[in-house]
Amino acid sequence: MKMIGLIGGVSPESTVIYYRLLNDIAQARHGVDHSANIMVYTLDYVIMIDLYNARDWDRFTQQVVAGAARLEKAGVDAIAICSNTTHIAADEVARQTR
Repeated sequence: MKMIGLIGGVSPESTVIYYRLLNDIAQARHGVDHSANIMVYTLDYVIMIDLYNARDWDRFTQQVVAGAARLEKAGVDAIAICSNTTHIAADEVARQTR
């Protein structure tokens, strides 16, 4: 099973949904005793919301890219961003990761 890296924390509620759904999929495919191989990097919500409110998209994106780099260094096979707004950094994450 591949290792999935999740960038979460913005918002924490959506991170839980991704985690649960990925585990539901793993159980449906491999049996109810299985869990998805997931590694979560949680962004600090207060930092991210402050950057969001300031419309500081460069620093906002830097935080997301830093999380992706840590997940990549840890050996994940794929990265998902667990927030609609945070997807503004998706292109830069793709450029700076394999």
